[in-house]
Amino acid sequence: MPAIAEKIVVQFIRKIEETVNDEGSLSEQLVQLIDAIFHVTGEFRDVSALVYAGLSSTEHMNEWEKIYRPLYELTQGLLDQQKKRELIRATVDSNRTAKIVIGLIESAAEQVYLYDAYDAENEKQQKTELLTFLEHALRL
Repeated sequence: MPAIAEKIVVQFIRKIEETVNDEGSLSEQLVQLIDAIFHVTGEFRDVSALVYAGLSSTEHMNEWEKIYRPLYELTQGLLDQQKKRELIRATVDSNRTAKIVIGLIESAAEQVYLYDAYDAENEKQQKTELLTFLEHALRL
């Protein structure tokens, strides 16, 4: 299971690197980050469900942070960049916040793709609420 989880994380990273504009505003980057994670979660919904079940019920759970570290580091870099541009609070702990942001976005995507029958309107509303929440949490 860890090898499959690593492949999904690589897909997250690739999609984020392809999608997120380094020079974009906070809102633009958050929309792009949300879209990237939703896209990969939707694309790998069947595999993701199996991976999560396998990792959470085995001795591999302790490998989760190691597997996700590159994704957290990428997100931390985006947050650090926004701090330097003074677009988010200077008090944001970008290391911890990166983990929270990824966990929140991924959980919201899983609610759309894994737990319920897919509904495009539900996806749109979920993304909108998620963006609003993250903007309010990070802004000055």
